[in-house]
Amino acid sequence: MLRVLLPLFALTLLLPASELTSERLWTGANGKSFRGIFVRTLKAEGQVEIAAPGNKIYKIALDNLSAADRSLVEAEITRQRRAAEDRERREQPRTSAHPEREWTEKGLKGAYLGPTRQGDGIEIRVAGGATKVIRTRELGEADLAWLRSLDSEKLARADEERRNGTGAFAGLRPDPEFDRSTIPLLDEETIGVSMRWGTRSVCSFILWWDQMGWIEVPRGRDLAAKAEWLNKRLGRHTDGNTSVASVEEVMEGYASYFDSRFENEATFNFYLEYDLNPARLAQLASGPNACILRGSVATYGPYFALLEASPDGSVRLGIEGKSIDATLEPAGEDSYYGSRREVPLPGGEKYDFHQVHGTPSRDLTRYRLVVRDRSLLPEEFRDPEHEITISPRTPLIVFRPYLFIKPGEKVGPPRDPLFGLDRAH
Repeated sequence: MLRVLLPLFALTLLLPASELTSERLWTGANGKSFRGIFVRTLKAEGQVEIAAPGNKIYKIALDNLSAADRSLVEAEITRQRRAAEDRERREQPRTSAHPEREWTEKGLKGAYLGPTRQGDGIEIRVAGGATKVIRTRELGEADLAWLRSLDSEKLARADEERRNGTGAFAGLRPDPEFDRSTIPLLDEETIGVSMRWGTRSVCSFILWWDQMGWIEVPRGRDLAAKAEWLNKRLGRHTDGNTSVASVEEVMEGYASYFDSRFENEATFNFYLEYDLNPARLAQLASGPNACILRGSVATYGPYFALLEASPDGSVRLGIEGKSIDATLEPAGEDSYYGSRREVPLPGGEKYDFHQVHGTPSRDLTRYRLVVRDRSLLPEEFRDPEHEITISPRTPLIVFRPYLFIKPGEKVGPPRDPLFGLDRAH
């Protein structure tokens, strides 16, 4: 079922606690500044209410705020909208299209409904209509094999629907053919723009979508100008420093940027994948998907663009403007706890910013990146004594756009099985 975008123009939104609800310096479009505390947005009127010292409340048109302040408010509106969509999705009753079967380890008979909302197991409908939960660690091998076959069927069906703009992808433009070998690599010396690692990786994918005619980045055909434009705007949504932020915080910033920038053109899915096995990476590093890995080497935690991946463990990474070929080798296991980023709502409610799939405290494989030519790496990573690893503790960030057939005629993000939104395990 599609998550329906709520009409923002029909809502008066009370926004969650953030830097907006503390007294701050606001700047108008005319360059004049004033101090005040954000109260709320009156979206139907295109205004914000700001309480000045002395508690006098002023209504100010969004267009009369500076671009930076306007972006900040619009980002909060986006977060609130995503909260409403997620809450609506969770409240939908679940039905099953599958016959009853025996679930081996639990001794239960029931029809599969889908993964739990927390992603730490599955839900089944038993006799009498009750819903029971089976945690992933309680499933037997036969159960897991059945769920994997179900995933394969869903992915094949989703591929066909995605190509044809049908089913879950109705109202969205069919995917063209994407050639991942053409993803641009941004070298600071060439483009003349200083970027942090995470921002550079994201910009590579956005500029690739622009080259493919999928989404447009302003500034004509000048790659350097486009990169500079993106760098500034992404920085506003990630506080400009992805190197010290958590993966979840970085992804939230990117989601805020995309939802505010392309609100009338596209919808997006965002996903964190903790299982970094080569077969799963190969599934995700496909089509137009942007894939960002966070590695670990010595004292650094750099972000890499995952350009291509193969089930045999071969990967191609974008690292500081270079194309790096490497092979993944198992390097032990790490326990991870499927983190969920909760955002407060008015009235004390909370919503989960993204779904996480996997079992809390489940051991997953950590991988070593064996680079074919370390001389291509940044100087601080060339020492062969320093392993480059990827771990489920810092999951893969995956996101992609789905373009509306007609700009402004919105549909919600599709429940795309590839992105784990409807995966069985």
